[in-house]
Amino acid sequence: MFAVVRIKGFQYLVKPGDEIIIPARIGKEGEEIKLGEVLLYQDDGELHVGRPVLDDVEVKGKIVQTGRMDKILVFKYKRKKNYRRLTGHRQDFSRVRISEIVAH
Repeated sequence: MFAVVRIKGFQYLVKPGDEIIIPARIGKEGEEIKLGEVLLYQDDGELHVGRPVLDDVEVKGKIVQTGRMDKILVFKYKRKKNYRRLTGHRQDFSRVRISEIVAH
């Protein structure tokens, strides 16, 4: 059993027991959540494809950890023009453990 879900513009292939990292804070640690739109669902060899989403399937999970990723440095440079800019970015994230996939 697996499903493809779309969360915050990203698509994830998930199975019960998997842990995924979503590049956004979608709740608090320990919170039970229902994940985004289910695009595809497979169970017992039978494949269900949404057009564009499946309304009768939902993916449930629990937020295990929230925080910020490592810093990414962005350096802009134009030669001979005395132009240099150094900026950094730390992306928020949520680590989610998939608990179950429910088909109604």
